[in-house]
This record gives sequence, C-alpha cells and structure tokens, in this order.
Amino acid sequence: MAKKIITFFLLLAIVFTPVVVWADAEDVELEEYQVHNDNMHISLPYDGWYINTPRDINKDFLEVSENPKRKLVKYLNDNDIDYNVVSEDLKTEINVILVNSSQSKTMFDFNLIDDEVLLDRAKGLVELGTQEEKDIKTTYNTYRLEEFNKCTFMVFEGTVESEQDNVKFYQYTTMINGYGISVTLRSSEGADYDSDKLLLERIVHTLDIKEVKVVDLKTNMHKQMAIPILVVVAFVGFVVFLFVRQIRKNKREEAANKNKE
Repeated sequence: MAKKIITFFLLLAIVFTPVVVWADAEDVELEEYQVHNDNMHISLPYDGWYINTPRDINKDFLEVSENPKRKLVKYLNDNDIDYNVVSEDLKTEINVILVNSSQSKTMFDFNLIDDEVLLDRAKGLVELGTQEEKDIKTTYNTYRLEEFNKCTFMVFEGTVESEQDNVKFYQYTTMINGYGISVTLRSSEGADYDSDKLLLERIVHTLDIKEVKVVDLKTNMHKQMAIPILVVVAFVGFVVFLFVRQIRKNKREEAANKNKE
C-alpha cells in the first residue's frame, strides 16, 4: 500500500524554456511510445540508451545489470514503471511511471483541484527537508506548477544521496483520466545535469493525451479532501533508481574484491 501511494505521487510537468537554450538536448533523437493505452503517448530517446519495459528488457542492459531477467521484470511491475530509460554510460536514468489505483481514481485529474491546494501540498513536501530511508537521503529543494498539454503538473527538483551515488533529480507529476503519470530524471555525478534537464523537458513536452474524460464536478470536493494523503509521503518513489544504484554497487564490490586478491 505504501509503495503504491509513493509511486502514485510521482507524476509529470514541463517548464517553458526558450528554444535557443535547448541546443544539445535537441540533438537527441526521440521515438514515440504508447503509455498503457492508445489514448496516451510519449517520445523517448533510443539511440545510445537502454529502454526497458515489463514486456521487454533490453538484452545489452541485461548483461550490464548483472541481474536475472525475471527479477528486473518483477521490479518494473512492482513499481508501476512503464518505461525505464538508461544512458549507456549509466549516468542518466529516466523513468516513466503510470499508476491506476484507488488513489489515482479518487484524485482523477489535477485540473479539478485548486492550484492553491496543489501548491500547498507541494510546499509541504519540500518543507519536510531531508528525509532518510535506509542508506538513502532525499531532499526536495524546489517546486512549482505548470499547465500544458491539457494537464496541470507539479514540478520538483532535489537531490538523493547514498553510499553508492549522489544524484540530482528533476521530477514531473500529473493526474489525468484517473491515471497518475510520472516522468523523473536521475542525473548522477559526472553527468551534464543542465543538458539532462533540457532533454527531460523535451520528453515531457511530447506527452500526448488524446482524450480527457469529463467528470461530475460535484465529486471535486472529495478530491480536495483526498489530496492530504500526499503530505505524508516522505520518499516519492526513489526506489525506482535501484537499477543503476545496484549496478554501481555490484561493480564497486567487484573492484574491492579484486584489490583484496
């Protein structure tokens, strides 16, 4: 239940940025993919990237990950990850998460919730400060709302620190048609975070919702009452970065063992 609530809150957004600053990010070719059903699509990088889904784990990535296929498929399914996209240098990771749960169906659409309520909940998450779970320290530093492509989005930036890696994240969240959608960037040490951010903005901007369902606005009161559950979520799904973290941990342990020989 906790994992579902955590994953449900990870969703998506975009910030307006003049085209002139997109430079390197625009050099990355994108290809369109279906998100859960034919009503939703998003474009993702593919050349120089590993793309993994519960239906298809990239064979090359399978070798790099040093994990059995069944374990990775289970991991994707358990965390509601539709697409896990990892750069070949393992420095950048992007996850597209789609949640269709009782919570997402109750919230249904961020467009039905007052901006002040959304901002207040986002502010509450940031004001929690650094949160710790096991060896992971997560800090949300900034938040804002954006509206585009028929959706209202929450946008967060922050850091995740662990023994294996220190990373920056850029997170876009939205709720539409009863689905929670999240696109989150993880940019590790040595990566070009500014370029990664621009790429994520470009990706999110491709999100296409063909049809937005109309609901009875009388239910909006219940949605306003339901959103406070988000405030108790101290760790917004950073388990979704275990792919690369585990790979790095495996390689460090392997190197340490060789040094002992």
